[in-house]
Amino acid sequence: MTKKLFITTLVSLVVLLLGIVYILNKNKDIKPNVEQSQVEKTQIEKVDTTTASSLTFIVNKKHPLPENYEPKDLVRVPVKTNGTPWMMRKEASDQLVKLFKAAEKDGIQLRLGSGYRSYSYQKQLYNAYVQRKGKAASDTFSARAGHSEHQTGLAADILGADTRYDFTQNFESQKEAIWLKKHAHEYGFVLRFIKGKEEITGYMFEPWHFRYLGIEVAKKVQQAGTDITLEEYFKVEGGSYPN
Repeated sequence: MTKKLFITTLVSLVVLLLGIVYILNKNKDIKPNVEQSQVEKTQIEKVDTTTASSLTFIVNKKHPLPENYEPKDLVRVPVKTNGTPWMMRKEASDQLVKLFKAAEKDGIQLRLGSGYRSYSYQKQLYNAYVQRKGKAASDTFSARAGHSEHQTGLAADILGADTRYDFTQNFESQKEAIWLKKHAHEYGFVLRFIKGKEEITGYMFEPWHFRYLGIEVAKKVQQAGTDITLEEYFKVEGGSYPN
């Protein structure tokens, strides 16, 4: 082998080795993207979001419930309330009881401020708000009949010990709300109307309003991010009413 051929061969080997090292380092760099894609897979998991009786049915301003829909497994929730006895679907009620007990062990006192509401109840409530505040303002915090999560029997308005923070956004800073944000998903509940996502959910931020999805799904939603709405997670259209 001539000296020139030897040098040419050596240079080729060096270039080849450098190419291999580059590829290996590049694969290391894209590893976080692979992990991210695994999270994205949880966001697009196929579940039933269109059947009213499904635990993962998404009701919002674009997707209403039938007027005559009433869950068949409603039970009275045996927890402390705001003075009104509330019902929820049995599975959601059972898990809410466990949530309340776990909170109590941590020194957190909770009250249930609202549970299941029928179509007719929601209609009366919404109309009362409209008379007092007007339609545009009411639509930011109250659902029209047929569009309320409370009609599913899977929504719970959870309040703290201090009644001054009942149904106020200031509840966010209270120890009860902080505890719920950290632990609610462990019992199948997620915060439904998230701060900064009003244009997606269609409603103002409500730190007291939690939706039951089932423990497995709730944990996956939490894993996707605490600022992920159900509309984003399940890729369901949200926003304002069609008209």
